[in-house]
Amino acid sequence: MPATIRGTVASLRLDAVAALGFSTSRTKMAEEIKAARVWVNSRQVLDPSHQVRVGDAITARGRRVSVKLQEVTGETKKGRMGVILLRQAIDGGGEVPWTQGGSPGREREPQPGE
Repeated sequence: MPATIRGTVASLRLDAVAALGFSTSRTKMAEEIKAARVWVNSRQVLDPSHQVRVGDAITARGRRVSVKLQEVTGETKKGRMGVILLRQAIDGGGEVPWTQGGSPGREREPQPGE
C-alpha cells in the first residue's frame, strides 16, 4: 500500500514536488533532474521548472520508489500549494515509510502544517 505524503510546495515545479516526495532538498533534486536521472510519466525531463500535474508519476534513477501527485488541496495563507503525494515502492511490493530529510531513524508521518 502506498504511503501518503501531505505537504506544501512553493509551486508545482518538478524540483519542488519531487523534493517533497523523495525527502531531499530542492537544490539536490534540481541537480538530479539536470543530470538526466528523473522521469515524469516514463519520459525523461531535464527542466527543473517543468510543471507537474495531478496524476503525474515521478521516478528517479537510484531511488527505489515512485511518487505520484494525487491531489492539489489548495493554497495556504502564505501562498504555498497544498499537495497530497502517493509514494510507493517501484516493484509495487509494499509501503515505503516517509523519512523527513532522508535521515535514517527519523521515519515519521508529516505533522499538520509541514
